[in-house]
Amino acid sequence: MSSRIALTCSSDDGYAPHATVMLSSALRNTPRANFVIHYLTDPDFPEATRALVRQSLARYGKRVELHFHTVPDEWVRDLPLFGFMKPGEIRPVMWYRLFLPRLLPDEPKVLYLDCDTLVIDSLEWLWQRALGEHALAAVSNPFWDGDNSWYAKLGLSGPEQYFNSGVMLLNLERFRAAQLTEAVLAHGRANAGWTRFGDQDSLVAVLHGQRLPLPPRWNVMRILMMAPQSRQLFAAADLEDAIRRPAIIHFEGSTKPWVNPAKHPYGRLHARYARQLPWPVAHTPWTLLDLENLLTRLNWRGLRGRVRKLRQRLETPH
Repeated sequence: MSSRIALTCSSDDGYAPHATVMLSSALRNTPRANFVIHYLTDPDFPEATRALVRQSLARYGKRVELHFHTVPDEWVRDLPLFGFMKPGEIRPVMWYRLFLPRLLPDEPKVLYLDCDTLVIDSLEWLWQRALGEHALAAVSNPFWDGDNSWYAKLGLSGPEQYFNSGVMLLNLERFRAAQLTEAVLAHGRANAGWTRFGDQDSLVAVLHGQRLPLPPRWNVMRILMMAPQSRQLFAAADLEDAIRRPAIIHFEGSTKPWVNPAKHPYGRLHARYARQLPWPVAHTPWTLLDLENLLTRLNWRGLRGRVRKLRQRLETPH
C-alpha cells in the first residue's frame, strides 16, 4: 500500500524554479508514494508561474495533487528577516510555514522543505516518523563561530539544541492544540532587534524542547560537511553516512547551485535535475573546485585540503 505524503514549501515568483526542482526530486525519488503538495505563495505570485509548476509536475500524473495557498501580506507584517541582509534581499515568505496549521485544518502533519533543497532518497522513512507529543522533527545546525552567548540568548543550553528549519516534519495537531504558531510569531515580533535568522531563530527559541532530532542525512547542509562543530554534534558514523549518502541536500546560505554549481559539493547534481524542467539553466565550466567538491562528498579531508591549497595558489595573481 502506497503512502500519502503531505509535502509543503513556500516561495515568491523568483524562487519558483528552485522550488519546482525540489518538488520534482521528491516525487522522482519517492516512487511508491502519492503526494498532496501545498505550495504557499505571496499575493503577487503570477498565474503563468503556477502553470509552469503544474506543467513541470504533470509527468507524475495521478500520484500528485497540487494546491496553491496565498498568504496575505498583513499576516507577516513587522516580522524579522535575516539580520545580516539588506532590506529587499530576502522576503518574508520564510514565515509562511508558521500558518500551515491555519491553512491546512484537516492535515495532522506535513513535511516542509525549503526551496533550496534536493531530495535524492525516498521520503517514506522520514514521513513515517512518529512525532508523539513533539511539535516537529529536524536536524541540528552546526555553525562556524560557536557563539555560546547567542545560544544562551535563545534560551538554549548548548549548540546541539539549535536546529535547521529547512527540513521539518511538523505536527500540526500539536501546533493547533498548544497555539505554537502564536507563540513563535510573538517571539519573532518581540525580539526583532537581535535575531539573525528570521523565523528559524524564533522556532528554535520556542520549540527546541519539543523537537525530535533527526539523523543528519535528512538535511545535509554545506556547513554540516565543512564545519568542525559537526564532529561535536553528530556521531562519527552518522556524519560519515550523511556526507557520503545524503537523503536531502540543503544548499543553504550563499552557495546556491543556480548561481554557481561549483560552489557546493552537490551543486552539479542540482543542475542535472534542473535541466529536466522548463526553466533555463546556465552552464558553468568545470574547475579544480569541482575536484575539491568530489573529495568533500567522499569525506577525504586531507586530500581535499591539499587540492584547496593548490587551487588557491593558482588563483592568486602573480
